[in-house]
Amino acid sequence: MLWEATNTGNERKKSLSQVAGSMPTTARGDSSSQLEGVWTLTFIGPSGASSITMMVRASDGKFYALLNANGQTGNPVNLDFSGGEITLTYSEVNNNLSQTMTLKGRMEGNSMSGKMTASQYPGTEIPFTGTRK
Repeated sequence: MLWEATNTGNERKKSLSQVAGSMPTTARGDSSSQLEGVWTLTFIGPSGASSITMMVRASDGKFYALLNANGQTGNPVNLDFSGGEITLTYSEVNNNLSQTMTLKGRMEGNSMSGKMTASQYPGTEIPFTGTRK
């Protein structure tokens, strides 16, 4: 296991910086560095805009992301990246409700945009934009 992080109990309240210190790193010059970094993702939903932070790192040819919302960081998740297209699927349990969310988008330079779907809201796509810090 690359990281020690958990979504249960008090450990879920770790900050992004606490968990990020144990994330794998990529050697300089690796082409994966075009996606790596800290991104701010903004979602435009029916109740307005909300933002999360996503830290992306690569190791052994694979991408991993940590998502942080409201000061809470979940487990690292795999992120697929090919030809500028990103796909990220993660699951979480909140108040005994399990849901799976999928983000699909396109990255260009220090920006990305796409749509998110959530199992809790079938058929609904929520647009998002992202900027690398």
